[in-house]
Amino acid sequence: MESKDQIVLFVIAASIVGLTFGVFIILFLLRHQKKMHQNALNMQLLKQNQQRELFQAISDTELREKQRIANNLHDEIGITLNLIRQNLGLQKKELQPDSIALKINETNKTLLDKAHETLSTSIFELIPKFMLDNGLSNSLNNDFLLLSTNKSLETSYNNSIDFPFENHFSKNHLIDINRIVHEILNNILKYSGCTNLSLNIHGEASILKLIFSHNGKIISNEEIHNYTHTSNGLGLRSMKARLELLGGSVDYSSAGKEARVTFSIPFDPHSNLKHDQTDSNSPG
Repeated sequence: MESKDQIVLFVIAASIVGLTFGVFIILFLLRHQKKMHQNALNMQLLKQNQQRELFQAISDTELREKQRIANNLHDEIGITLNLIRQNLGLQKKELQPDSIALKINETNKTLLDKAHETLSTSIFELIPKFMLDNGLSNSLNNDFLLLSTNKSLETSYNNSIDFPFENHFSKNHLIDINRIVHEILNNILKYSGCTNLSLNIHGEASILKLIFSHNGKIISNEEIHNYTHTSNGLGLRSMKARLELLGGSVDYSSAGKEARVTFSIPFDPHSNLKHDQTDSNSPG
């Protein structure tokens, strides 16, 4: 009997040891799997941070280069065009009325004005000086005033924020916000076929919201996601990269027959980054 009891005890003890060892192995594998998963997440976060830092560095370099080019265009070509305009004005005084030379002078003046307008547009596209000098809200209001000259498009602009929200963003971030807004506007005007367009700016706690509403084609977040990954254009992909830098988002939705695009950007309500009305590094 003792021999059988010993065997039973041995089997029980061996079973307990085996079970304990099995539980230990399972716990070890689970811990190892969890650690591997955490390492993979850490690597993914590190890669995202590196990509964000890389894009930020590229964006900063791009901004400095654009400022340099804009300054050169303004200082060199702009001054030259103004001198030519003055010379044409002086020459016009010496010309006979209804003469061929006068007509040529006036034609040259018209061509010069077009060249100057093209130059001004190019400088604006490089550096949005009006926005930097007058603030994002005033710049957007000016954009909608220009859009209102289109007789086939009814527009409205409203800023319900009663504080200078621009002071909560850096200069680079204001430029990124401005670029994203113009990308959204361009896409709406180009693809929606709308005849009514409005922009409302709201502040909710520490979130700035720019809400575009129009009566054109309604588009979903899924469709925009697909366009971003299949389109050969840089607009949507550039907007996505800028959104990551801002920590912002763009949501495409609808309210009845009205299409909406909501651009949300978080900000620190306690920050106060005052921007000078004039910038010596920007073309005047």
